[in-house]
Amino acid sequence: MKIARAAIPIAACAALALAVAVPALAHAPVTSRYPKPGSLANKVKAVSVGFGDRLITGRIEVRRAGVLLRPRSSGPTARKTAVRATFSRPLPSGSYSVTWRALASDSHRQAGSWSFRVR
Repeated sequence: MKIARAAIPIAACAALALAVAVPALAHAPVTSRYPKPGSLANKVKAVSVGFGDRLITGRIEVRRAGVLLRPRSSGPTARKTAVRATFSRPLPSGSYSVTWRALASDSHRQAGSWSFRVR
């Protein structure tokens, strides 16, 4: 009986420590992707992925038919809450794949991909 009573405060402290530690281990959440995954878009001049937290750095690559496109500019935005590739002209009709990597301000590395089509 005494052992069970002693275990309650220990369990409560462990639960509190875990609840506080979990947010610190979380990655910067992806909040947006443009164009949206699987979408059919028009006049696309920029491709981006947005995050809920600041980034240290990031990279985004856009491919059409497996060929890497050369954007006019690419990398984290000024506020460091998104990674964007901007093109001089709207992307031509076709299917595109996007891959990205980011290093969040909490030092976690993240990566992802999606695809979209342009009319």
